[in-house]
Formats: sequence, C-alpha cells, structure tokens
Amino acid sequence: MSTGSSLFAQSPDRSSVFQWTGNGSSWIKVGGPAGRLYAGGAGVFVTNPDNGDLFKMNGPNNWSKVGGAGRDFAVAGDALYGLSPNSDAVFRWTGNGTVWHKVGGPAYSIAGR
Repeated sequence: MSTGSSLFAQSPDRSSVFQWTGNGSSWIKVGGPAGRLYAGGAGVFVTNPDNGDLFKMNGPNNWSKVGGAGRDFAVAGDALYGLSPNSDAVFRWTGNGTVWHKVGGPAYSIAGR
C-alpha cells in the first residue's frame, strides 16, 4: 500500500507492518500484528486482528485508535471512509480522534483509489 510518498506492507503471516526505506529491498518494521492494511493520502491505517478496531500510524511503532470495527475501510485521496459492520451506512473520518460522520446509506462494499 502506498501513501504517495511511502510504501507499506504486511509480513506474510500478518505479524508485522513494514515501511520501505527507499533503498533496494530494505524495509523497517513500523508496527505489529494487523488484520488489514489501508494507506493513502489520509495516512496509514490497520485493523486490530483480534477485534477489528482501526488504528492510524503517527510514526514508526506509534499508532492511535481512530475507530471501532467496520465491515470495510477505504482511503480515497486525503479521506478515510468506513462501512458499518452491518453494511447499513458509510462514514467519513473527521481526522480527529474517533469522530466519524455518516455520508451515505447501505452499501455492499467501498473502495479507495
């Protein structure tokens, strides 16, 4: 996944998140276990593999919770969107703490670009 300025990946067993250093095949570990990885202009986000909570990377090994579990998340441009666990609404993260605003109704899935 890319933020436009950095490249991120999960280890095959999903036990770690890595950032490419920009040199050859050199990567640095920036996070621990993650269920899913999302990245884009709004930042780098991962879900907790145990409960699905969403976290944003503030720096290497520095993550803050930005939301609870959702069916899916997507980073589009500089915005982060989430689909509610039961797919009945789409929300947009405000960029502050765990505050989200409803922006749409039911959806099967959402996708970033």
